[in-house]
Amino acid sequence: MNGRLIVLWLLIICIAAGAARRRSKKKDEVRKPNCPTAKTFGCAKIWLPVCGSDGVTYSNECLLCMKMSESKQEISIAKNGHC
Repeated sequence: MNGRLIVLWLLIICIAAGAARRRSKKKDEVRKPNCPTAKTFGCAKIWLPVCGSDGVTYSNECLLCMKMSESKQEISIAKNGHC
């Protein structure tokens, strides 16, 4: 009985680890930033770095949007975190 319980727990751990790995890969897919439609920006000083498709690490998604607005370039989010 104890052997079956150990195997069951190992199976649950493996399934949970696989699900977490799939979720983290989805978070790092190239995506368009969620930018405000207003022309004026006021970005909060929140540290959630994103890597832009231009190879620059932005402190957060709002700052990437601000750069897009200033430069008139389309910049996607290549991945969450540093480049």
